[in-house]
Amino acid sequence: HLSKLNAKELGKQILECCSDAQIWRSCKNLSEVMQKEEGVAFTVHLLEKFMSQDVATGRWKKKQCALLGRLRAAAENFDNLTDPTPIFAMWNIDLAEKYPVVKKYARFQVETNSTMMQCLQQKKLWYVKSSHGCLARKGDSLKTAECGRFKEFAILQEIEISKNGGRMHVRKLRGVGPDEGWVTPTVSGKDIIVRVLSRAECQRLQTDAVRKQFADVLPQEEGAQRQA
Repeated sequence: HLSKLNAKELGKQILECCSDAQIWRSCKNLSEVMQKEEGVAFTVHLLEKFMSQDVATGRWKKKQCALLGRLRAAAENFDNLTDPTPIFAMWNIDLAEKYPVVKKYARFQVETNSTMMQCLQQKKLWYVKSSHGCLARKGDSLKTAECGRFKEFAILQEIEISKNGGRMHVRKLRGVGPDEGWVTPTVSGKDIIVRVLSRAECQRLQTDAVRKQFADVLPQEEGAQRQA
């Protein structure tokens, strides 16, 4: 099964196909058979058969209308759901059982969300507000080496505050940036990172991050919807 296939096994099978004499002979025989076929004539025959037996008789249209009806009914049922979360949860469980990488990702998401909620309760959850991001250094001193920059909307966990209160040691929970580092929350009176105060704000930040990421697409779609 493809979900259990790894690079080593795939390489082994490719090598076998390239070196096995029986596979080579089978491919050669199949090639000779295909070369003798009248591909174009056979394709024309299939199309003429489809047009006469399915399209002209109305059978194809009937099937398509039935399919469209089922799709519309499914869409209406989905729209009427008060909470589609259970369905999404079932899909995720099925995917996780088939694909280990999805299972690993799902576990990471659960653990990250749990950590975020704990930090929220402890008032130690922050996000990067500045559109220019937030510079991080390896130590609390401004003279220590830079270790990267947290991008806008990155979610950070407060680890400790410097003795003078002007610097903060943080760890990245979501977003783009180094795993951890020391940052300056406020620069020249402007908030670079801001404390997250509620779960609703967490959800809003993730939505805002996606909207900004696809800003060149979303405004046109929203405008088209308003006109419609």
